[in-house]
Amino acid sequence: MRCTSATVLLCLCAVAGSAAAARPVSCDALLPHPKTHDEQSVRDAEHAWLVAEMGGDTDSLGCLLDDRYTNLSFDGKTYGKADIVKHAVTRKGKNLPVPVVTLTVLVQGRSATAYSVQEKHDQDGKPIIVYFADSLEFRNGAWHPYFSVDSVAAPSVQIKD
Repeated sequence: MRCTSATVLLCLCAVAGSAAAARPVSCDALLPHPKTHDEQSVRDAEHAWLVAEMGGDTDSLGCLLDDRYTNLSFDGKTYGKADIVKHAVTRKGKNLPVPVVTLTVLVQGRSATAYSVQEKHDQDGKPIIVYFADSLEFRNGAWHPYFSVDSVAAPSVQIKD
């Protein structure tokens, strides 16, 4: 087979096109970039996180969560970024609804805490109060969660010490 310049050009274009398609999307394209780092921008970041997690968007989660992200969960165990991303994979393509969460947001410079207290029901149908709090840092033009805690309010528990 004789190689012509047209064949070489066609092959080069095919290789370049497939390489461009394989390139990961830039985090800049996936994250909300607020003009200011105020309460609303934290709410927007929290919403983007929830949408990504419920939708199985592991690329966005990977960009959003700090590499050292830690979650202290209801079960008392800690989970890292890789655990959250791995769990999100199970939701990919399921079109799960994104819950509406009412947040209280505190911004202090480049740090923020977003928390929510919610009325839920336990496995027996009894009402319980649960809450979460997320700590975020504003860097590189976006908010990045680095720590979260989930808890259940236990009004009957009395601590002695």
